[in-house]
Amino acid sequence: MLMDEGYQVIRIREQPLKKIQENDIVSKLPYNGKEITDNILKKIMELYQVKDSMKLKIENYISKDGLQNVKALDKYIDKVLTEKVKKSKDETNI
Repeated sequence: MLMDEGYQVIRIREQPLKKIQENDIVSKLPYNGKEITDNILKKIMELYQVKDSMKLKIENYISKDGLQNVKALDKYIDKVLTEKVKKSKDETNI
């Protein structure tokens, strides 16, 4: 649907799933957030014209070990899970 509208889609698929489209990225098990992030950034640079200043930032990020904002990621995951639990409780109280 998105591709029919002219959007380029980058899917992250987990092994043993295979690519559906050329732009898909297959994630190996066990989960490696840094590897997935790096692969997404590389795919973005491949698909789009990225300004040199942004390209330098991306290459700098890729060159570092580990995810660079784990605290924010953990906070976001906690928020999503808390909202999911709340929604589940609200649905059972209907």
